[in-house]
Amino acid sequence: LAGMGSRVAAFLADTLIIVLMSIAVTVLFMTVGFSLSALGNEMTEGAVSLLGAIYIFVITFLYWGYYFFFEWINWGQTPGKQLLGIRVSMADGAPADIVACATRNVVRIVDLILASLGITFFIMIFTPRYQRLGDLAAGTVVVRRRRLTFEDIYEAARRSEEKAAEIMARASSR
Repeated sequence: LAGMGSRVAAFLADTLIIVLMSIAVTVLFMTVGFSLSALGNEMTEGAVSLLGAIYIFVITFLYWGYYFFFEWINWGQTPGKQLLGIRVSMADGAPADIVACATRNVVRIVDLILASLGITFFIMIFTPRYQRLGDLAAGTVVVRRRRLTFEDIYEAARRSEEKAAEIMARASSR
């Protein structure tokens, strides 16, 4: 299992990436907004308001979508988790599925509110597998990623060869 320190460090790394992406999106929207408002007619006022609404949606989607997208597509790893060598998996060790990734990241909002009060850390400390509410709701855990060794690869190849020989033997005996 991943400890609190590596989880917090991964969260901070991911937060830095999200902040940098948010700054880029903000600069883009401000540039378009200033260009529209410079035109100064009634139609552009409505466009600027629409642009503001789209901006709020994009920033919200960026924050939630970042964690969901990377955890779902990248075998349970955001760039921060990858940097720290940890990943999200189902409690039984299987890769986190799309529903689990979505669930844990919808509940992330509650976790962040509770974290501002220090409650999330207590929840993690008092759960046997250092789970936050999102993990408990989704049935996931954050684990250390195991590095493959040459022996692991050799053993997997040996087992594959044995399995192939067994299948061939069964097929030839029919």
